[in-house]
Amino acid sequence: MKTILFFVTTLFSSHALAIDAAGDVTDAQVAFYQLGIETGCKDTGRSKGDPTEKVDAFCSCVMRVLKDDVTFAEWQQAYFYSIKRQGREEMRVMGPHMSKTQTCRSNAF
Repeated sequence: MKTILFFVTTLFSSHALAIDAAGDVTDAQVAFYQLGIETGCKDTGRSKGDPTEKVDAFCSCVMRVLKDDVTFAEWQQAYFYSIKRQGREEMRVMGPHMSKTQTCRSNAF
């Protein structure tokens, strides 16, 4: 998952100067961040040679779990930290939720 979050961090780094606080992060930016996580997940799985249908099922499950578990304020914080290249803080927000996605592995693979 750290690889996925690094991908998202790199993707959003150009927007870092426009946002001064996590509360400034918009719905659209959160959606873009979520899309980046899902895309990174799929790219990582496919690059390992896993079957596309299993990768898609796993990544869809991960996103479903995260969207159900992570509050909007946490999504804002995670995005904010990602664009500021503060990976440790981003993982502090998202890490507790990532453990809940482990059920997706057994369901997809």
